[in-house]
Amino acid sequence: MEHSEFKWDVENQPRSRISVIAVHSQKGGPGKTTISVNLALEFAKRNKKTLFVDLDIGGGTAQHVFNISKEEIKLTINDILLGNKNFNKNNVNHTEIENLDVIVSKEDVEFGSGLLNLMKEIQDNAFFRLIEFVNTVKKNGYDCIVFDCTPGWKIESLYALCVSDINLFILRPSTFSFKGAKYMLNKMYREIDVLSSAKTKKPSTYFIYNQTPFDKESEVEEILEKWKKEIVEAYKPKKIEFLKEIRYSDEINNRTINGNYFAPEGSELHLSIQQITDKLEKK
Repeated sequence: MEHSEFKWDVENQPRSRISVIAVHSQKGGPGKTTISVNLALEFAKRNKKTLFVDLDIGGGTAQHVFNISKEEIKLTINDILLGNKNFNKNNVNHTEIENLDVIVSKEDVEFGSGLLNLMKEIQDNAFFRLIEFVNTVKKNGYDCIVFDCTPGWKIESLYALCVSDINLFILRPSTFSFKGAKYMLNKMYREIDVLSSAKTKKPSTYFIYNQTPFDKESEVEEILEKWKKEIVEAYKPKKIEFLKEIRYSDEINNRTINGNYFAPEGSELHLSIQQITDKLEKK
C-alpha cells in the first residue's frame, strides 16, 4: 500500500472513545516499563479493555513481565511495523488479567546488518502502519492502548508519540538525565507537530519524576522545582505539565530485579499509579 493512501480520516474514525498513551524516557533506567505495565494494569482493573504494546524492538521485556513463552507468541510489534501481520482479536496474546492483552516485541532480532535493515524498513513505513494499527485496535473494541516506547531518540518512539493522545515522559532526577531530557523535549518532541499536523487534536504531554529520594534535603527540593520550570520553558511554545512525583522504593526495586513489575496493592507506587490514572481519565 502506498503512503498516500494513509491519512487521518477524522470523519470515519471509530466512534468509541479510546485513550492512546505513549510512555517514554530519555534513556533506560528511570522506571518507564514499570510505570507502563502498572498503568495498563490499572486501566484494566477499571474495566477498560486495554492493550499493552512493547515498542522496544531491540530489547523488550513484556514477554517476561507477562510470562509469555516463545511458543505462545502470536503477534509481535515487529510484525506490525514491518507489515508482516495485521492485528486482530485472534492473534493477540491474552493475559491472566481480565481486560488486559499484550503485544510483545521480538526478542531474537539479528544484530549487525540485520538490525540495520530492520531499522531502515521501520523508518520508511512504520508511521503509517502505526496509524493503521491504532485504528484497527479501536475497531476491535479496546478502550486503551499503552505504548511502552524504546528509550531515547528512536524513530518508532517518535511515531508512537505522534499517534497517541497522551504522552508521558519519565524522568529520574539526576543532572545527566535532566540535561538529556531537556534537550530531547526541546528537539524531538517538536517533530510531533510536523508528523501529527493532520490530527484535529494534538497529544497532551506530561512529565513524571520517578525514583526521587524518600527524604529530600531542602537543596534537592529546590533543584527539582527549578528543573520543573526549566522543562516547561524548554518545551515552549508547546505545553507540558508536571503530573506526579514517585518516590524511590527498595521494595519495588527488589521486585523488578526478580522480574516482578507489578506494584503490590496499597504500595506507594500502586497509589501513585491510581492517582496518575485518575488524572489521565479526566483529560
